[in-house]
Amino acid sequence: MPAAHSATTDAVRLLPEGTRLGAVSLAVTDRERTLRFWTGVLGLVEVGGDSRNGADRDGVDAGAVAHGGGDPIYLGSVASGGRPLVVLHPGAAAPVVARRTGLYHVALHIPTRKELARVIARLFTLRYSNSPTDHLVSETTYLDDLDGNGIELTLETPDRGDFLPEPIGQMMARTKDGELRSGRDPVDLDSLFAELDQGDDLSAPLVTDRVHHVHLHVGDIERDGAFYRDLIGFPQQLYVPGFQMIDFSLSADTVVHTLALNAWSGPGAKPAPPGTAGLRYFTLEVPDQATVDAMAGRLATSGWPFERVTGGLRVADPSANVLVVRVIE
Repeated sequence: MPAAHSATTDAVRLLPEGTRLGAVSLAVTDRERTLRFWTGVLGLVEVGGDSRNGADRDGVDAGAVAHGGGDPIYLGSVASGGRPLVVLHPGAAAPVVARRTGLYHVALHIPTRKELARVIARLFTLRYSNSPTDHLVSETTYLDDLDGNGIELTLETPDRGDFLPEPIGQMMARTKDGELRSGRDPVDLDSLFAELDQGDDLSAPLVTDRVHHVHLHVGDIERDGAFYRDLIGFPQQLYVPGFQMIDFSLSADTVVHTLALNAWSGPGAKPAPPGTAGLRYFTLEVPDQATVDAMAGRLATSGWPFERVTGGLRVADPSANVLVVRVIE
């Protein structure tokens, strides 16, 4: 198998400094059941709809009401400054369908190890299934909402090591002392829970300040990777053909991705059936209109279809995952 390689340092920077991920919009089935999970279990809080996240403008989200789910639900955190991080659209006819393209998970950034310990302790107390995982460059836990939308809660720990691309095509991590790790070990829960103090409120709302990354299922990592690198402008970070994964980072000095793609649903995987739960779109926020216009120019030159929306554009990748690009207001 070909070795993995990094292209971050060699990439032409098409997305300027200040570009960031915005809200991720998900289709869900039952409104009240969904709210009980996202607020009562995960710990996000409802915030006001914000035009800056790209929702409810130019008909982008008109399908939510059409599907019978009512208005979108805007969710943020006490640390997100009122800015929505996740927008839920009730009314989907069925849960997420497996082995299709779409969302693998949306990752929310957790700012401290104590906060990660607190939310994992809450999930355990509620007996809600989750998988605490030590990637060396981050400590995380993975879980699904009640419709199968994937979620990651991630704490960056780049001081502990980095990922080492291996000739066998597998992702491997290396500590600062040179010790090789799988990068997929269980979190040391004894160490993690030692961060908590007696009396810490496990039921308090989740503290997360931003969408950390988006990880997508695609039908072909080379094809879809080229779309996000050459047309959208994400700097490529790691490409591991044997692991069927490619990722991108908006910052050249991080070992944790901003966008990741995998083909684990199978080569040539098809989009989910219409009306099912899953990704509606994710948002990329850019600092100026010139960046949007340059992206539109690359798409037009390539012949790739897209549409202009207020302050930005809307485009689907080759696997039908939808991206909305907006100027930060």
